[in-house]
Amino acid sequence: MDTFAQRLLFARQMRGLSQAALARASGVSQSAIASYENGTRKSTQKIFRLAQALQVDPVWLGMGTGPIEPAPPGHPLRDAGGAWPFPGIPPEAYWSLSGAERSAIEDTVSAMMRAFRPPRA
Repeated sequence: MDTFAQRLLFARQMRGLSQAALARASGVSQSAIASYENGTRKSTQKIFRLAQALQVDPVWLGMGTGPIEPAPPGHPLRDAGGAWPFPGIPPEAYWSLSGAERSAIEDTVSAMMRAFRPPRA
């Protein structure tokens, strides 16, 4: 995806949001979102609002570089340059799940990691 318009459209569709739903979630007008997606508006000062509402990294949304998924400050993925830890699973597949589904996966991975740790002496 070469343009902001393409990335915005992709992220919105990946999240299953209409333009109206994204407008409500981000506080950016639906007409502005339509203009960004069709390329008549080239840039936005509201990119952080859009990225937060779409749960994507604002650098990826604005520039097309780095991972699509945001890593919270201090998170090991951010410190590792945003490397996706599961090469057999595309990040888009994970981020297309609902929040409850992602939470269940994170809980499962966390439990498995605890089980694989050696017992403390």
